[in-house]
Formats: sequence, C-alpha cells, structure tokens
Amino acid sequence: TTYAPVERLRELFDTIYEFPPIVGLAVGTRPDCIDNEKLVLIDHYARTHMVWLEYGLQSIKDETLAFINRGHSFKQFLDAIEMTRSYPNIYVCVHVIIGLPGEDLPLVRSTAEQLSTLPIHGIKIHPLHAVKGTKLAHLVEEGAISFLQLDEYVTRCCDLLEHIPSHIVVQRVTADVVNDLLIAPAWLTDKRAVLNAIDAEFKRRGTRQGVRVKR
Repeated sequence: TTYAPVERLRELFDTIYEFPPIVGLAVGTRPDCIDNEKLVLIDHYARTHMVWLEYGLQSIKDETLAFINRGHSFKQFLDAIEMTRSYPNIYVCVHVIIGLPGEDLPLVRSTAEQLSTLPIHGIKIHPLHAVKGTKLAHLVEEGAISFLQLDEYVTRCCDLLEHIPSHIVVQRVTADVVNDLLIAPAWLTDKRAVLNAIDAEFKRRGTRQGVRVKR
C-alpha cells in the first residue's frame, strides 16, 4: 500500500532486494493516497523489477463512491492516473466492482468505455459480496441490499470486457473469499463455476474482450 510516509514505504519495498528470485512488486493504493513523491519512489523499483501500481476505483459514480465510503471521487482517480502517466515504467491496474447498489448494465458499459481511454495496463473485476463483520453485512441483515445472480454477473462482466481494449491485461474476473466469512452471494464459493460461466457466455455470444471498443 502507500498509506505511510515515503521513508517507511522505502523500508518495506526494499525487502524485495533481499530475495533475488523476486522479479516484481505490486503496490495497492487509492487515488487519494498517492502523490508525486511516492510515485518517484515506486518508479525507482521499476528500474530493476516489474512494478504494478493498483488503483482501487470500484465505480465511476461519485454517489456510489460516497455510499461505500471510498474517500475519493472519480475525478481524483482520473487525476491520479494522469499523474502516474509521467512514470511510464510503472504498470497501472484498476479495480472495479460489478453489482454495486444502483448501478445498472449501462453504467457497467460506461465504466468500460471510460477506462478504455486511459493509459492503463490491467484490470481486476470483482463481484459485490458481503463478508461477516462489515457494514455491508449489516445492510444485508436489514434487507437493505441485494446481490446479482450468477447469470446477471456474467452478463455484466462480459459486457464490460467487450468494451475493454485487448491490450489491457485482465488479471481477475471474480473474487477469492473464505467460505466461512462469506454471507452472500452463495455462488461466489465456486470460483471455477464462475470462470466457466464467463467463458461459456463469450462462446455463446461469439465475442471476446475488446470487440466493442470504439476505434
């Protein structure tokens, strides 16, 4: 992460030099937890290692970001991406969540279209899910929130990927959860079934990642 002073981050990141087999460094952060000083530090490791900087966006809708207490706006995300553009040795990966409250299929497509115009290199897609001990879990108990069925998630995931350029690496299309902690949706416990369902939907459509990218 980047939620620490630069000197502390340097101490942590320098650990990779103690293990010669390590060839890369992945740093997870939020748009409001990055600045040029930290980017200079991260870029330093990109001289000798493959370095990925992972930005948790989750949604392009500011109302959703406020609801899930992200602590940043979509504009702050865009500003962070633009700042990172000045460090071309750093690979950028963006995290998004499908199934957030009030977000429909058109918004998923809009998210993909927005991302397709940015200088990013990877994407991780997560289905909305609730685990024990979280505020989201309390909303589930109150009946205030619902989750997508597997077929609904697969439809949205494939739609999103059809609008993502083929040069962007898809690093994740579902989530790994500890079964004992998961509250919902139940289908998330079978990762292989989710992957197979996405693959089957693409075959049914006769499409693939990037086919609907506007040239």
